[in-house]
Amino acid sequence: MTPHLASECFACRTHELPATSPADLLVRICSLVDGALVHGDCYVIIDALRSHRYVQVLAKHGRLAVESVSNGSLGTTCSAEHGLTADDEARLAWLGWRAPDDQSPNWYREFTEPWPWPASMVAELLVRTLVEVHDVALDELAVTVHHAGNGGRHPVDALSVEESAGRVAQPTTGPHRRSMPTTGGPT
Repeated sequence: MTPHLASECFACRTHELPATSPADLLVRICSLVDGALVHGDCYVIIDALRSHRYVQVLAKHGRLAVESVSNGSLGTTCSAEHGLTADDEARLAWLGWRAPDDQSPNWYREFTEPWPWPASMVAELLVRTLVEVHDVALDELAVTVHHAGNGGRHPVDALSVEESAGRVAQPTTGPHRRSMPTTGGPT
């Protein structure tokens, strides 16, 4: 991959989500996912600041892994106030999310097939999750974009360099967020 100048690098720029409607949010998230795919080695986290709900995307080697917060990632104290209900979890399953397991501490999906429009499909899933499940207010959303392969930590690592199968949850690195090491395979 050719190194990016900081001013040109998708993961180095500041990103905002000033959406005025779910349709507007869909366009903006689609642009973020597409930018992450083009970049090829970064993650995007979309946080609902008041409710501590979030979705996150890892774009690595032309593939996408996405996650949505689980009660386990919220922790006991936060999940008591902001946790997912049984109806929320049923809706996540209906939308196609996989329940937390040894592969991920969060609800997750992996997009490894050659989808014709992966950014659009993932953006729709994320918007429907944020609006229909997490019931977020559009004015409370914040976005974080960062390099995935910088030797630090990032939120999802379903797609390691060797496409290894197992994953091990690591301690949180931010409020209520599980993360994975960016180097090597599962630890």
